[in-house]
Amino acid sequence: MRKCIAIILTLTLSTALVRAQTPSNDSAAVSTRFVAYDVFIDAGDTPLAAYQVDINDLSGRTKIVGVEGGESTAFDAPPYYDPKALYNEGRIILGAFTTNNDGPTGRTRVARLHMQINGEQPADFDVKVIVAADADNRDIDADVTITEGNQ
Repeated sequence: MRKCIAIILTLTLSTALVRAQTPSNDSAAVSTRFVAYDVFIDAGDTPLAAYQVDINDLSGRTKIVGVEGGESTAFDAPPYYDPKALYNEGRIILGAFTTNNDGPTGRTRVARLHMQINGEQPADFDVKVIVAADADNRDIDADVTITEGNQ
């Protein structure tokens, strides 16, 4: 009798372990994709010399996996950020400055974020300019936008 119970328990545990390790074909499984997002600042006619922006994904489905610099020579190096932000779920504060008088005017890409997104829906970003300044350290009006891909 004990041998029969031991065999039944062994078979039950083995079946449970196999089921736990078998990938699910459940239609509710969430796909993961990687997307680049470009961060743009529009400083109008004033040359942009420094900025700090707060980017937060409200959907809660993203993870930042990389940060690149922008397109102008003033901001082609990756912006400053806390590396721990790469462990947060979709929130980062970026900042950069230039000591030269070569700040870009108008709309320019200042950074590119690489993100891992769970699901097919696009991320929902809340993006704010914390500060934007000219070469004389005066605050300037600037708008920040974030777009998917190379736009």
